[in-house]
Amino acid sequence: MNTKRIITGGLLAGLVIFLLDWLIHGLMLGPTWKSLELVGITKSPQAYTMPVIFVQEVVVGFVLCWLYVLARPSLGPGPKTAFIIGTMAWLLLYVPYGITQWLWLTLPAKIGWIGTLGGLVQCWAATYVAGWQYIEKAP
Repeated sequence: MNTKRIITGGLLAGLVIFLLDWLIHGLMLGPTWKSLELVGITKSPQAYTMPVIFVQEVVVGFVLCWLYVLARPSLGPGPKTAFIIGTMAWLLLYVPYGITQWLWLTLPAKIGWIGTLGGLVQCWAATYVAGWQYIEKAP
């Protein structure tokens, strides 16, 4: 395994997740989140909110990159493997959270649907970027 490429892949994947998260929850769902904040359903962002989210998403990026690297020998390198790993990560991360929101929280349905489907795009894109830059060490 090429450790340097796993580190750079994880950082790139985390950055992709963070940027897509901002696009989904900041731009697309921003007004909805703001209205929930104004009526007291959610807390307003604190100074530590974005750094904590960034670190969390970089950790997810590292895991996605590592899973891609582990799957390469059996599934082969390339977008197909990234798609499979991204889908599996989405099933483990976003689907249970979306179901939990639907069952237990009083959030608008569009937050659950857009967040869950956006998570699929995040997982695919992040795993693709991580796999795109990964190269095995030369023999």
